[in-house]
Amino acid sequence: MLARAAEAAGDVAAAEKAYKELMLKSPSMEVKYHYAHFLYQQGRDAESRSLLEASLVEGRRLPTHARKLNKEWLDRMSEALRGF
Repeated sequence: MLARAAEAAGDVAAAEKAYKELMLKSPSMEVKYHYAHFLYQQGRDAESRSLLEASLVEGRRLPTHARKLNKEWLDRMSEALRGF
């Protein structure tokens, strides 16, 4: 994922841009988790928390098979929220 590569390289602006594009084109639970983590790392706690909370609400509304497919990311989101 381009966003994670830019983040690892320390290119915050490119990472932000790539995450925003991903959120528009392919807002999977995995992308949402990584973007929330990125926001947290940038000191944008309120945005990170809001994204995690909204994603978990969305996750609870998913059909059973989709919740199972996204279990890892939903669990990580729940754990991240406990850190706030």
